[in-house]
Amino acid sequence: MSELKIEAKYCKKCQKVKHLTDFYKCDGRNQLGVSSACKECFNGYTKTWREKKSAEKKAEKEKLKKEKEEKKVTDEPKKKRGRPTKNALEQIKITMGQDGPIMSFQTLPIP
Repeated sequence: MSELKIEAKYCKKCQKVKHLTDFYKCDGRNQLGVSSACKECFNGYTKTWREKKSAEKKAEKEKLKKEKEEKKVTDEPKKKRGRPTKNALEQIKITMGQDGPIMSFQTLPIP
């Protein structure tokens, strides 16, 4: 028996019958081994998807930049943490408060 050779396929996006070479290969999806949308429809979809995602990323980046700038303006400068530098001496002051001892640190330059 001779096999029936299919050379055309129906595109589900543009609803036209096109040659199999107008579809991207896709193993395991269907018997023909090609995608359900033709190359033209698939490329149009990916282009709009890419533009949409690019616009979303740009908006998110702008939002984060704006939040960062607002945070810089409103926040106090961060205090340095860790050990004092070689040119500094740390003084510890302990005072008694209502809730118990209160410890405060002050870094003084070495004369």
